[in-house]
Parts: sequence; C-alpha cells; structure tokens
Amino acid sequence: MRSFFRNKKDETVTPASDAFRWCFVGTGTLAVQVADEITKTGRHAVTAVCSRRFESAEAFAEKYGAEAYHDLNEALAFGQVDGVYVVTPHSSHYEYTKAAIEAGVPVLCEKPFSTDAKKTRELFALARKKKVYAAEAMWTWFSPVAHKVKQWLDDGEFGTISKVSLSYHMNFYKNLDRLTNPEKAGGALLDIGIYPVTYIYRLFGRPKKVVCRGKVVDGIDHGEEIFLQYPDGLVCHATVSMEDFRGLERLEISGTKASVRQFLFHYAEG
Repeated sequence: MRSFFRNKKDETVTPASDAFRWCFVGTGTLAVQVADEITKTGRHAVTAVCSRRFESAEAFAEKYGAEAYHDLNEALAFGQVDGVYVVTPHSSHYEYTKAAIEAGVPVLCEKPFSTDAKKTRELFALARKKKVYAAEAMWTWFSPVAHKVKQWLDDGEFGTISKVSLSYHMNFYKNLDRLTNPEKAGGALLDIGIYPVTYIYRLFGRPKKVVCRGKVVDGIDHGEEIFLQYPDGLVCHATVSMEDFRGLERLEISGTKASVRQFLFHYAEG
C-alpha cells in the first residue's frame, strides 16, 4: 500500500518509496499543472526532466526534486524512470514518443498524439512490437461526464438522436506563439478542435464521411466547421475557432426521449 505525509508548513507531499517515477519532456504551463496535481498525491514523483532550454529543465527539476537532463535519451539512461510524459509543442510529439517506446519505457503523450495518421499508426505499431504501453493524454477519454453520456447513449436513454452539436471557440491565438507557428504544428484543429471531434468519435465511432471547411491564414487554420456523417443518417456538427468566443465550449445532444447540454464538455467532472 502506498503511503505519504503532508508537511503542514508548506503543503508539500513526500512521495512514497514505491511512487511512480516520471520523466517530464517539457516544462511549460501544462507541465507545471500536471506535476502539481500528480505529486500532491504522494503516489507519483517527477524524477527526471528535459527541455529544449536546459535552464528551464533545471528550474523545473529544482521545484519537484528531480534531475535535469539535456535530452530524453540522457534522462532515460539515468534509469530511475517508470514512465515518460511528453508535454511539448505538437510538432515534436512523434520524436519524443518514439524515443520512449524504443527505449522500452511507457509513455503518455499530450494530444494530439502526432501530427498525422501515418505517424500515429507507426507509433502504435512500434508500441505493440516492443510491448510498451503508449497513450494519448486526452481529457475526453477519461472525463466522468463523458463516460456517463456514453452510458446513457448505449442504454438508449436518448431514444433516436436528432441533433449532436459541439462548439469550442477561444480567442487566444495572439497570446500563444505556437498556435500561429507552422513549424510547431499550430492551428485550431490540432489544439482545440481535437476535443469535439474526439467526443463525437467516443460516442458514435468512425463516421462514413467527414466534411470540413475552415479559415486558413498564412498556412495556419484559425477555425473549422465540421460535419461527421454516419450510416444511419445522423450528422454531427462541430465548430472550432481560436479567434472568437462565439459559442464558447458547449455540447448539445437531443433525442426523442431526452437531451443533454454541457458547458466545458472536454473535461467536465460533474
């Protein structure tokens, strides 16, 4: 059984001796949020970290009691790692995830798992070959509310579905350089569009046809309108934008027996 104690003075938690040991690849805002959440349980510890900027890795390592490394291979050679968490710009997900799998270390990679289907298939094929656990860190796959909606759907609680509509609009592209940088695989679809598309796929599976139209500026998509068509005639509709707040983040599913509306659907807990 794992155990931990809380220091009442600074509210830090000492990891249990058998805590799961993470190597973080990336030290940005999300990395800090995740590290804070997992380390406060005492069941997880950050023991290694690497970043494009070594000084950033050093600061992150000091905060969480880890060791800083110049690259992932160096960190994995350290040997005190049970899993790798990749939390870098989208364009480097493939590179780091592949390195972890090839080293035989389980990996949790932030969404999107890679920038295209071919690379993703390659990574999962490699994981199966190496018998290494690999997963995408996607809120929607693990959201309690999303699971409940899926259960209602499977149990026929909605009756015949007449409407499925999701929107995710955030005016934030000017605040994050990576969103407008093609070299970092920026754009609305990979950053936030992945949430409504994943939610629909989670509920209804693979559509027979996808129709998508969007706005592209300097090689970067700023928004999309997406239609996912299914064999039974159902058409799911999603809109995405990183330059306006129209619709914000909402989900609506309507049927002949019941309907559901959810705000902030991609990580809703209750």
